Amino acid sequence: MPATLEDISNLSHEVRALVNAGLPLESHLADAASGHGRQLEQLTQSISQSLAEGKPLDDAIRENKSGAPRMLAAAVAAGVQSGELGQTIEMLGDMADDLVDLRRRILQSLSYPLTVIAVALLLFFVYVRHFLVTVRDLFQDHDMHGAVWLRWCLDIDHQYWWWPLIVPVLGLAFAAVWVISGRAASMAFRGPERLLFLLPGVNGMIRDLRFYHLSRMLSLLIDRQIPLTQSLRLAGASSGDARLDAACQSAAVQVENGNLPTMPKRGSWTSGTLPPLLQVCLQHAANNEEQLKLRLRSVFGYYRRRLHISVLWLRNVVPIAMFIILGGGSVVLYAITVFWPVVELYYELPFNS
Repeated sequence: MPATLEDISNLSHEVRALVNAGLPLESHLADAASGHGRQLEQLTQSISQSLAEGKPLDDAIRENKSGAPRMLAAAVAAGVQSGELGQTIEMLGDMADDLVDLRRRILQSLSYPLTVIAVALLLFFVYVRHFLVTVRDLFQDHDMHGAVWLRWCLDIDHQYWWWPLIVPVLGLAFAAVWVISGRAASMAFRGPERLLFLLPGVNGMIRDLRFYHLSRMLSLLIDRQIPLTQSLRLAGASSGDARLDAACQSAAVQVENGNLPTMPKRGSWTSGTLPPLLQVCLQHAANNEEQLKLRLRSVFGYYRRRLHISVLWLRNVVPIAMFIILGGGSVVLYAITVFWPVVELYYELPFNS
């Protein structure tokens, strides 16, 4: 099973304990990962062996194209080069903790609207189905025809009485597969998890979280006088996002060629490019190390504040929005199901002929 968010978080706590105990991390990194997932154990053992043999970790970063292995290899490489191995792994653990907290908040935001949907389905199944059966009998007993769509819906309801159960059964099956497969605890929002981006504000929050950790890691590396090109490569690889990673690698190549990353013409961020403030920071301070350090601290501080605002939005606004959308949709569906057959019956009555 792939390394989970909890595995990375637990590794960070183990590393913090080793730092407090004054033990060398390079020789105890594999021990810290013991019991936190087979993939994580194998990866830390491989990294520890490379460190013991004096080999660079660039190969480990290149071999792992995405996910937790690439992030961990990049974090360790950044820590070794900056002399802050404990801090870089703790930063990776902080990102895992933030993602765990974000997933928990998303589920909390969905809990109340999903409860409303569950109650609506229960009412629909118990009351509305009985009502539809009665309407169908009335149409048959009085030889009424009604709209073609209404008769078709009534026939479907009569033949497949269990159809209201399809939505909750599919939802439960999807949730079970999502949890069992380990994707619920993965390090990225890919595949079916991208459906969560449909929730108001979630996509922006994930973006701000990645911007924050990217700029924070880059600031640490620059503070430790790691060259800008190497800092960009390591920070991008540890970001956990393939598009940000590619943008950082591209920016590193541009800096090596004597060019600086440029903002898009429309001035807003587009997927696959560096964060806007980070681009501006590199444009105006890439050749001044002290100014670059100060501006990078301001950049990751700004994204940290934006992340805090996004969390408040998710906690206070999203549940209300989801209640209005899902609850209102349930009410509209219920009203259509009840009043449409009644209207059709009314127009079919003899005194309306």
